[in-house]
Amino acid sequence: MRSRVGAVERRSPIIWATMTIAALVVAILVTTVQAPPAAAHDVPQDPTDELGIVTGGNYLRQHSLGPDVMEVWICELANPGTKQKFELNPEAVATALNAELPPYFNWASNGRKSLSFVPGGEVVIPGPDTDVEACFNAVAAVASGDGVSSNGAVMAFDVATDEAAGGPGNGPSFPANARVAFYGANHVQPGFISNLDRAFLVHEIGHTMEMPHSYTGQTTVEGSVWEYDDIIEVMSGADSMVGTMAINRYAAGWIDPAQVVVYDQVAIEVGLGPVGYPGPQLIVVPGPDPHTFAVIDTRVLKSFDSGLAAEGVTVHTMDERASACGTTEFPHCFGAERLVRPFESFPYSTQHVHSVGDSFTVYGIEVAVTDRVGDVFTVAVGDLPLGFPNGARLELNTLTETAMTISWPAAFSAEDYEVSGAGVEIVADQSTTLTGLTPGMTYAIEVVARKEAERTDPLTLSVTTLAVGGSRVGRQNPASGFWSLVRSDATTNGFYYGTPGDLAVACDWNGDGIDTVGLYRPGDGFLYLRNSNTQGPGETEIFYGEPSDIPVCGDWDGDGIETVGVYRPRNATFYLRNSNTQGFADVQFIFGNPGDIPFTGDWDGDGIDTVGLYRQSTGFVYITDENAFGIADFEAFYGNPGDRFVVGDWDGNGRDSFGIFRPSDTTFYLSNAIGDAIADIEIVSGTPGTVPIAGLWD
Repeated sequence: MRSRVGAVERRSPIIWATMTIAALVVAILVTTVQAPPAAAHDVPQDPTDELGIVTGGNYLRQHSLGPDVMEVWICELANPGTKQKFELNPEAVATALNAELPPYFNWASNGRKSLSFVPGGEVVIPGPDTDVEACFNAVAAVASGDGVSSNGAVMAFDVATDEAAGGPGNGPSFPANARVAFYGANHVQPGFISNLDRAFLVHEIGHTMEMPHSYTGQTTVEGSVWEYDDIIEVMSGADSMVGTMAINRYAAGWIDPAQVVVYDQVAIEVGLGPVGYPGPQLIVVPGPDPHTFAVIDTRVLKSFDSGLAAEGVTVHTMDERASACGTTEFPHCFGAERLVRPFESFPYSTQHVHSVGDSFTVYGIEVAVTDRVGDVFTVAVGDLPLGFPNGARLELNTLTETAMTISWPAAFSAEDYEVSGAGVEIVADQSTTLTGLTPGMTYAIEVVARKEAERTDPLTLSVTTLAVGGSRVGRQNPASGFWSLVRSDATTNGFYYGTPGDLAVACDWNGDGIDTVGLYRPGDGFLYLRNSNTQGPGETEIFYGEPSDIPVCGDWDGDGIETVGVYRPRNATFYLRNSNTQGFADVQFIFGNPGDIPFTGDWDGDGIDTVGLYRQSTGFVYITDENAFGIADFEAFYGNPGDRFVVGDWDGNGRDSFGIFRPSDTTFYLSNAIGDAIADIEIVSGTPGTVPIAGLWD
């Protein structure tokens, strides 16, 4: 993380952004370095680029286009005290930087900036502390000053420091323009440059080209605003060498005016592409003041952006009013001082990154992401016609014998929604619960969006309710121990049981017809079983198995009570017990291969549960009709590698069948027949970390 502290004066020839790796540290005072008088800024009062978006376009692009040569200088502390001293030389650092940075800037600029580093020299400054002003003054005194050697400089201290700083410069040549970036030796040490170091290097070079931070303004450190909480932006909180937003690339001259669409109160649809796209890369929505804008662009998980926290259409606001940076001398802010913020986002979140189907309003203007083809997103701006986004569909979220919950994406310009197929219902939200349904009946559900007299084409979904006695899905979060079980009215019973790392299991432990939760704790080999689906201690505690075992449960002897068992992966052996008490296994046998995932079910409806195995590497399922050593009685391919297996009697016919939970789309796929690879029921529920379970919970 990085921290920029203190007021900045545009009158000074260099603006520092000081940053630190550790969050919430005591902020380091921003240092302003005085360059020779000839370098003093002579900022025009209100210059703009040809589209009127960024102030001082030509001024901002002094060092972002064409060849950019930066000298590398090492500032040695004369008396570093207890600080570790690094042996750095300008030649080796320049070579390392030439390997790391030019490919990034060539990508970000679409080939319009050619960055290179050349050795400068070494100077000695008074110790024991790093001092950027002393470092700059020592270098400026011995640099060539010929006006042609370089456009700026990288200065590195020969000790480790979490500080890094960078500032722009007016004029083409160093040292007259005072354009420099400062780093500690730990950031530029050849052979030891980390991902975070790369982000530091790009960040400060960005500042030397007048690129600003972007931040929510909601985070403070020691009473000062923390300017590093936009985690998709290399000029803010990203901890790796990712890209920068399109408005920065436009200000730098890396995007042509023809690739910018400025909204002018007429509704538009724009195909918006990422870095390198030959068409539009930036949409600008003017705000209430001539110096305020919303800026919309696209980021995708490719090239240097492959490490982004999220991809999609991103939205920021930009403010160049004098009040944004506190200037009284000029009627505007510009360059590194312009105030850029993620729109309607929390710190360190990606709420300002939007996917297909998302819509929002900025400055009173409707915006929606309506489609994606490859890396190009379609963005609609203005008075949007009533309609669902392309690809919109109804999703089933919970299903029981007499109720279901469905949801759908927001329709553009919708006032409310009309749900039909199980009784007409008007709702304003994007989900509803339908109750009073008949068990085992198929319902054709339709949802239309409404605006005054207008109606959209319907979204449709065919759903068959569970039969009486049919299993319902449930979820357990292994990281938190939180269970979510679907009640008969389609609401969710949520409660905590267990500790992180416990393995979930659920069965009818007392024969009352209700499945209740249990846990196997690998750390101590104990099973903890409850007779109610509520928070509380385990009512039955059994020491059974060994720490690497996987718990299973079932009615092994047909007495109507389900009891415990374990599968031991190291020897591919099941150990089953006919009572929920401590003791030796009543039945044990080898089945499957080490690493298989065990499950159990009553496959033939005889009232006795037998075992099965799911091989995640291949997606194959193996089951047996008898709890004894032997080959599988049935095998089939079901699901994809990486899916999580679940078993239940989904249609209430007395026979269990297969299901999987797919983390990639957080969907349960449930089949009513063994061996049927086509899901009869799809339920969208959970998170990628969900452990799927099934049972009759009430």
